[in-house]
Amino acid sequence: MDYIAGALHSHTNLHNGEKKLLESSLFTILYGLERTREAWQRIDQFIKWNHVLKHTIVLYIGAAGLKEESHHFNELLKAIPIVHFAC
Repeated sequence: MDYIAGALHSHTNLHNGEKKLLESSLFTILYGLERTREAWQRIDQFIKWNHVLKHTIVLYIGAAGLKEESHHFNELLKAIPIVHFAC
């Protein structure tokens, strides 16, 4: 999916701090994924997004304190389900 800044602010279960964390995390991860894809395209111009996503590990510091309905990390997992997250 395309990232649209502010699109997640209507999510009712997350308070504003969690929404800001979610959006900044998504932006940072997607920026890193795009740079990774560009680097891999220099080697193989036919690289697919699924290949990049399946071979990406995101080290996510600060994911402690997960609550089932109200933690931004759960939404992050839903937004990018193919990427492997190490918390």
